[in-house]
Amino acid sequence: EVTWITFTGINEFDKKQSILYPNPFTNFFSVEGFNGEHVTVILYTIEGKELWRKKYSDLNIVIPPSELARGTYLLSIVDEENNIQTQLIVKK
Repeated sequence: EVTWITFTGINEFDKKQSILYPNPFTNFFSVEGFNGEHVTVILYTIEGKELWRKKYSDLNIVIPPSELARGTYLLSIVDEENNIQTQLIVKK
């Protein structure tokens, strides 16, 4: 289980049991625990440049960013109420 580093939207996302794994990752990572609600997943470089954005409504999200270079990225998840949860992820 991974601990989320939350920068904004603390109130609602703190109550959710979201899991991101594996971290660090090689070819894909998964996000679980959104119970069918609509979320937007956004991947940024560590400098803040947006690389990828997609909307999901599934409980389990599998993201295959195999084209990414090795390094550290920011993954933000925005729920229907615009609460934002952001975590550092590492591609090895």
